[in-house]
Amino acid sequence: MRVGILDWEDDAFTKAERIRAIAGEPVPAIVYLACRGAIWDELDRIMRVVREQDLEYLILDSLGMACGGLPPESSEAALRCGTAIRRIGIGTFATAHLPKDRQADVSAPFGSVFWLAQMRLGWFVQREQETSDSGFTIGLFCKKSNNDRAPAPLGYDVAFDGRRATFRRRDDALRDSPDLAQRLPLRQRILAALRDGGLGLEELVEAAGVEREQVRVRVSEMARRGTVTRAPDGRYWISAARPA
Repeated sequence: MRVGILDWEDDAFTKAERIRAIAGEPVPAIVYLACRGAIWDELDRIMRVVREQDLEYLILDSLGMACGGLPPESSEAALRCGTAIRRIGIGTFATAHLPKDRQADVSAPFGSVFWLAQMRLGWFVQREQETSDSGFTIGLFCKKSNNDRAPAPLGYDVAFDGRRATFRRRDDALRDSPDLAQRLPLRQRILAALRDGGLGLEELVEAAGVEREQVRVRVSEMARRGTVTRAPDGRYWISAARPA
């Protein structure tokens, strides 16, 4: 596809280096456009470049900067930004940062429901806290899917070797990371806790990190479906014949 980057965060050199680190040589022919004002003020220039370069898809980095000084948590910023993207008229992948005081609440970027309302597909991305010079693990958790069933959470190991960065899909990494496991659906957290053997209800509550009644209801449902088995001593085990 013919792809363009609308960039409020960095410069052409930095973006080219990051693309080269991921894609290697030769560097993909991605059209770069530095933006400094609000996206609605830059709209005529953006649409002209899209037309002249015959672009089919845009990467927007990032939504907060694209608001041009309006508080990104405001409904006005969300609506004006969303309207501008729709006027451009091609598929767009946009990044958004969460304020540090809001990182426990990931229901929507910046807190405004209008950001989430305008998305067709929205993902929350989190990096595990324990990292090293050689890499780290990230989890992607779908928060909205308009046109299909929400995809399952995704896990990736990101490794650095010199100037190259590689991404390896590893969904089980989410269960292995205490930081990322807390973002998994409760059913997956219960199965992860039972991987090494049977546990009682109180142990499952501690492992899942949610209210006791939530765990009790969910694990009882899983037992009815045959996903887990409850032993006479009250401990739950993963069923040997559990459904895929």
